[in-house]
Amino acid sequence: MKKEAIALVILVFLILAPFVSASSTDEEVKKITHYAEEYETGNINYIQLLLYISSSRQNLNEILGATEKQMGGVLKQEQIKDVLGEPTEETKWVWSEGEEQEKKLDVAVPAWKKII
Repeated sequence: MKKEAIALVILVFLILAPFVSASSTDEEVKKITHYAEEYETGNINYIQLLLYISSSRQNLNEILGATEKQMGGVLKQEQIKDVLGEPTEETKWVWSEGEEQEKKLDVAVPAWKKII
């Protein structure tokens, strides 16, 4: 479960990383980190963690202006570049939330790594 929680936090962050307002988005990222720590120490259960992260994800989507609500909001590469800069690598492997598994793409796509 702990690995799933960490992976979930990282996934949420990567999806929602392009920030428009640094202070408000930093607060949401800090909340996500706090919830993950609370889960790791046993202060909240897995369902609570998912609920809190979902709430933060929705708040970040509103801040970022993600209008398309498929899979919780879709952001464009340009939005991500504004916050994280140029991609740190390219990969052909992506996580499919709907299918809950990794998939291999035909072409490489940009990827960013950021430690929370």
